[in-house]
Amino acid sequence: MSRLLDEQPDLALTLAGTPFTVAELDAASRRLAGFLADRVAPGDRVVVLARNGRLALLAWWATTLCGGFVVPLNTSNRGPVLAHQVLDADPVAMIVEDEFVPVLDDALVGTGLRAPVLVGAPVAGRPSSGPVPAWAAEVVDFDTAVAEGSAVTTTPDLDAYATSHLIYTAGTTGPSKACLVSHGYVANMARQMRENLERHSGDVLWSAMPLFHMAAVGHVMGSLQLGSAMDVARRFSVSGFWDEILRSRATMAALMGSMLPMIVGAPESEAARKAFGQLRVVSGSPVTADLAARWTERFGVERVGSGAYGLTEASLITLTPPGGYRAGAAGKINDSFEVRIVDEHDNPLPVG
Repeated sequence: MSRLLDEQPDLALTLAGTPFTVAELDAASRRLAGFLADRVAPGDRVVVLARNGRLALLAWWATTLCGGFVVPLNTSNRGPVLAHQVLDADPVAMIVEDEFVPVLDDALVGTGLRAPVLVGAPVAGRPSSGPVPAWAAEVVDFDTAVAEGSAVTTTPDLDAYATSHLIYTAGTTGPSKACLVSHGYVANMARQMRENLERHSGDVLWSAMPLFHMAAVGHVMGSLQLGSAMDVARRFSVSGFWDEILRSRATMAALMGSMLPMIVGAPESEAARKAFGQLRVVSGSPVTADLAARWTERFGVERVGSGAYGLTEASLITLTPPGGYRAGAAGKINDSFEVRIVDEHDNPLPVG
C-alpha cells in the first residue's frame, strides 16, 4: 500500500457504484483506525456484517492498521448459525450495516454478548436509527467515527504469519468452519489469482463476489499489488449485470460459478449487445466447456472460467499456467501444494 500511495495515489476503487481513490480510502481507514485504537489491540477480532461497499472495506483496512484481524460474516446467515459465528469469533467490536441490526438482535438475544458496535448506513449521510441493542456495550455512528477519528500515521510492521482474517467457509461440505488466514497467505493467494487469470495493470476488474468470501479478498489485494482498477458491486443482479459492465468499462469480471449460467440464460438485452467483446475474461468455478462456449459465442468473451480450484484455507490448489487456458478445465497442480487424488480408502489413484 505504501508503494501504491507513492506511485498511484489516484488508482480507482469503485465500491457499490461510488468511485474512490486508494489515497481517499487509505486516509479514511486511518481515521477509523484512530477511533478504534482504544478498543482494538493487536490480535483482537472485529466482526463485520455488511454488504459490499465502503463500510466493509474500511472495516478491514482499519482493523489491520490496529493490528487486529477482521471477521467478515455471510450476510445471509440468520439465527443460531449467525449467533454461533459471532460468539465463536469473540469480538471486541462489531461494525454493522443498519439493515443487519435487527437480524443480529434476533440471533443474539439471551447470549450475554456485550461489544461496542459501529452502525453505518449504506447511503452516506443517512442517519442510523433504532433502539440500542441489548448486546451493544455502546453504539456509534460509523460515518461519525470515520469523520472524527484521529488518523493513525504509522503502519504496523505486519508479520506474514500473523492472522489477517478469520473467514468462515461456505458450508458446502458440512457446517461452516472458521479458518484463520495469514497476511502472507492472502498476499500469495492474490498473486496467484491475478497470474492465473493473466490480469494486466490496464485491466478493470468488476466483481460481485462478497467481501466475506476469500476470493473477493484476493481480488482486492491483487488490484493493490498490480495497481489495477477494480469495481466492487454492492450485490449481484442478473438483469443489471451488463449495465454494470458498460458503466464500469470492465475488461474482466469475477463471479461465483452459479452466476454464469444465470447470465447466459437470461433474455437478450441492448446492454448485452453493446458489451459484446468488452470482457476479455470472466472467472468463476465450476465452468463446463459447454457453458464456456455459450459465453464466448453469445458475449464474445475469450476466456470463461477460473481454470483453478481452491478452498478457503487452501488456495490455489490448481491453477492455469500462462497461455494454458482450456475451457472446462480446472488447471494443473500448483507447486505450492502437495496434492493427492485418492479412492474411498485414501489410497492414491494413478494418473487418468
